[in-house]
Amino acid sequence: LILESSSSLGSCKFRGESYVCQGLSINHPSHHTIEGVQADGEVTAIFRKPTGELMCMSTLFRINSAQTPSYGFFKQFVPYAVTTGETKLQMKDWSISALVPPEASYYVYEGSTLVPPCAPCEWVVFKSMINMDQGDFAYLVRNAEAGSRPVQGLGDRDVFFNDTNNVPGGPMPHDN
Repeated sequence: LILESSSSLGSCKFRGESYVCQGLSINHPSHHTIEGVQADGEVTAIFRKPTGELMCMSTLFRINSAQTPSYGFFKQFVPYAVTTGETKLQMKDWSISALVPPEASYYVYEGSTLVPPCAPCEWVVFKSMINMDQGDFAYLVRNAEAGSRPVQGLGDRDVFFNDTNNVPGGPMPHDN
């Protein structure tokens, strides 16, 4: 399931560089595993710097009906998932920050985008998961093909872990 917009889906700064979100991809099951655990699904935001470099920010999700910012995000568009064509809809009161877990420690590695031509990109994968309602997940599975390839081995990649809970002075505040 792909969410694209003619206007900005949001922006972020990473390592002092500005990025603009180009689109979101929702897959089930997850592309990544965290400590060997594959999640029910994964939402990936694809960002681009003005110079063209790509970054994919990914958050795994689990089925859980707890009311969280991510729960409201999924509720706005998953019910419109269709197997063919496209559906236009208006997102209300939404921010890309809904995809950032409250405990925002993350992994970083160099990889490639999810779909051909598989362009080089930097990946940021959050360690903690966010929630999707069971009904929304059932609808997603029923109406959108599983889009994840088998989990790939690390190969010779270096994966770095950024533990925001152990940063001197505490974690940075979320600035949306």
